[in-house]
Amino acid sequence: MGDIEYHSQAVGHKYKYWGALAYLGPLGEDGRSPAACLKEGEKRMALIVGPNDCNPQNNCMIVTLDFKSRKLSSEAVSCPIDPHREFLTGTRLGERVYVFGGRYPASDDLYCYTITSKSWRKVSKKGRWPPPRCEHVSFTLEGKLYIAGGYPSFKDCWCLDPETETWTQLADAPVDRYFFFSGAAVVGDTAHIVGGCHGTMHLTFTAQGVWGKETPIPSG
Repeated sequence: MGDIEYHSQAVGHKYKYWGALAYLGPLGEDGRSPAACLKEGEKRMALIVGPNDCNPQNNCMIVTLDFKSRKLSSEAVSCPIDPHREFLTGTRLGERVYVFGGRYPASDDLYCYTITSKSWRKVSKKGRWPPPRCEHVSFTLEGKLYIAGGYPSFKDCWCLDPETETWTQLADAPVDRYFFFSGAAVVGDTAHIVGGCHGTMHLTFTAQGVWGKETPIPSG
């Protein structure tokens, strides 16, 4: 395998901190992962939500990559989220993207973006609800949305049922105090949460609500 080269391209959105990023498609056969191969006419697309130094009014952008021409294009989408809100997460679940939390001020708002209609709505709060936070992780397992940790002092975990759009609080993560600024990735049926304020932390989580504490990663 040859060396990987990276090239910078302008997409109409620029910010020095953390915004929300979600892959819009196309998806592979599992209905969750990016498609390995594109069909004729298909293009890869992603959603960016967060403060935009290029144009503060365009805090929501859809970026499209045309593999044939190797060109990127971007489109601003009207969005109800405060354009100053940062450190929020965006996670695709089926044909929706859920955006949760963020700061300035700390927020517990949940927004839903419907991919097919390019439309946003704010999810009404009902029942138990995660406290306001930012710098948390979010991921999906078996058709449910999960958030965990976050600033200033969280190690809790919550599960959203997209059918009812209600939250259930699950067991806390097995850390002494809290975690934030971590990364999360799902491999198979397990979410891996790594790094962040704990540096070499490596946790696992399954859809059965079971946490695991793994061998620390080599560097934080």
